[in-house]
Amino acid sequence: MVDTKDKPPANAISPHDPTRPAHEGSHPASNDNDRDDVTTRQRIASIASRFGGLAAQASSQAASTAQKGTEAAADAGQQVAKTAVVIRNAAASQSAGLLQAMALTTKNAFPKPDKEEDSGSSSGKSWYEYESPLHARRRIAEYESPLHARRRLAAIASQLGLATSSAKQAPSLLAALSSASSSSSSHSFWSSSQSSERWATLSLPAYKNLPSQGGWPGCAWDVWGPGDQLGTINLLTESLVLRAAKEQIKVGRTVSLNWPVHLPAEPFFRRKAVTHKPFGKGGPGYTKPRDDYIAHVRSTKPDVLVREDTNVPISDEILELNTQSGSQWDGFRHFGHMPLNVFYGGAERASIQNSFEDASPQPGDPKAWNTEEAKKRNALGIHHLAQHGICGRGVLLDVFEYLSHHGTDHVKRDDYPWSSWPQYGGGKGYDPRTGFRITAADLIATAKHQNVTFRRGDILLIRSGFTARYYSLTSAERAAWSDPTPKNGKEGMEFAGVEQCEEMKEFIWDNHFAAVAGDSPAFEARPTKRGECMLHETFLAMWGMPIGELFDLEGLAESCREQGRWTFYFSSWPLNLFGGVASTANASATF
Repeated sequence: MVDTKDKPPANAISPHDPTRPAHEGSHPASNDNDRDDVTTRQRIASIASRFGGLAAQASSQAASTAQKGTEAAADAGQQVAKTAVVIRNAAASQSAGLLQAMALTTKNAFPKPDKEEDSGSSSGKSWYEYESPLHARRRIAEYESPLHARRRLAAIASQLGLATSSAKQAPSLLAALSSASSSSSSHSFWSSSQSSERWATLSLPAYKNLPSQGGWPGCAWDVWGPGDQLGTINLLTESLVLRAAKEQIKVGRTVSLNWPVHLPAEPFFRRKAVTHKPFGKGGPGYTKPRDDYIAHVRSTKPDVLVREDTNVPISDEILELNTQSGSQWDGFRHFGHMPLNVFYGGAERASIQNSFEDASPQPGDPKAWNTEEAKKRNALGIHHLAQHGICGRGVLLDVFEYLSHHGTDHVKRDDYPWSSWPQYGGGKGYDPRTGFRITAADLIATAKHQNVTFRRGDILLIRSGFTARYYSLTSAERAAWSDPTPKNGKEGMEFAGVEQCEEMKEFIWDNHFAAVAGDSPAFEARPTKRGECMLHETFLAMWGMPIGELFDLEGLAESCREQGRWTFYFSSWPLNLFGGVASTANASATF
């Protein structure tokens, strides 16, 4: 609030202003002018009074909402109570600001000049009574309007609703405040960018504070709200993407993160290998237009070269692939929570998988695919990620390279048998062909070595060495590696990856990554640690965090070493496949 005790308002007219009309201040005002001034002051007072009434209404609504929110959040802890206080304080501040606008229309609100000079006025009016109506209206307009105040309070109420972990409370709070503003505005106060940006400052709970679902810990369904289709991708706001692009794109070098589509030649998890069938086009539909055109040209240029052929140089192709056979994103339809028998957000398994039986064509226009029927049919489909994009700051942790030079003894490891690969790097690391478990301590040590500090919304890439090891094998060895048949008393299809444990979940969540990806077939190590579930259940089903697999990180690691930094602009656009389970990666890094 502006202090008016020591100086007059900036846009008040001085009694000695040379631009002041001659009759103002230095000469008596006429009776007509007296009446005009009285009318002006009455009009200003009326406007200020209306502002004050609206402020009181906004304050009352906010206080009522805060009270309801406090009652609803009784079990949500101190954070909710603090949020309620914020609402009350915001309302109080709003009221105070508008009441100040009222005060500015009265005599006591204006300071007198340090030195009064006789203006020769016989009207008895002081200098402040000559402020023009235009200046008064401009000054009053500087104060936040009740409409803007209600919008701001609605945003606070949204966070209050999220903090209560109640899917029902947040909409009621928003409705209460939105209804108050609807009379003043014909459109919703949430634009698409505002809706996205509200996640930029949302206070996220620590992993240990996430609620449980059916007794199973670490559920983030209420963090993003009911009906959410993006999960942690919500963290990739416009402001975050813009910052990443500005900070990371310096030299223009681009690196593909996509393995050749035909690799691995023998996909893991018994998935079907890619088949690629290109073919040439021909027949009268192509040759007749060609021959007619040639005849027309030869009528004026008989010597033009023509190579006769029954076919034409036009080709098509058919590509058959499992979207999860190579470089890929696992979508939210891919892996649910096994004990709860649901997918992300509590979507029932039967509801999602029964929709697979619908062989009818997908809707052909936005109006049709936004119907409730179409939304239900395509719930949690990969197209939601495709339409948002997965763009932001990428971070590569080259764990394989780091451990090959620094060894693995800095961490106490479980007794699962793994072996080394002395031919690679410093020879002190592990063999990616065995089930070596990368710990959270390994990730922290690698980040420290690379001088990497994580930021909210980062896209984390982990190089486990799978691709490098794959290239070192013969065709027969590659085929044997992907065979899940148990051998020598051990599970088949072993590979290195992150450890599946509570400590890893805590590390990933508490760093608030938007997505994770690696170069191995499953991101986490195989076989699964005894007594632990796959991280897929938590990342995909409980958090809504996409998992990237079989990314080609070899060229990226080389570029990071050359550039001397391990962060970059990451961009990925999954297939816009309605109702899709997964997608090819279509990912790149830009330096």
